[in-house]
Amino acid sequence: MNEITSGLTGEKSVAVTMDNTAIAMGSGTLRVFATPAMIALIEGCCAESVEEMLGEGITSVGTRTSTSTTCPPLPSARESSAKAS
Repeated sequence: MNEITSGLTGEKSVAVTMDNTAIAMGSGTLRVFATPAMIALIEGCCAESVEEMLGEGITSVGTRTSTSTTCPPLPSARESSAKAS
C-alpha cells in the first residue's frame, strides 16, 4: 500500500443514454442525466483515482458529496465527465 497524498487527480466519463436519465432511474420526470448517475460517476472517479495506492481488496468510500449542475446533459450530449482533485 502506498501513501495517499493530497493533489491526486482523476477523470472519468460515461455515455449519457436513455438508461441513465432521471426518468429512467426514477429520480425525476426529465430525460436528462440523472443525479444518482452523476453521484455514481463522481464516486467511481474518486475511487479509481486512489485505487493503485490501496492494497488488494481495499477500496475507498465517500463521506461527503457536494455538487452543482449548470446544465444537465441530455442523451444527445453523449457523455458526462467527472474530475477528482
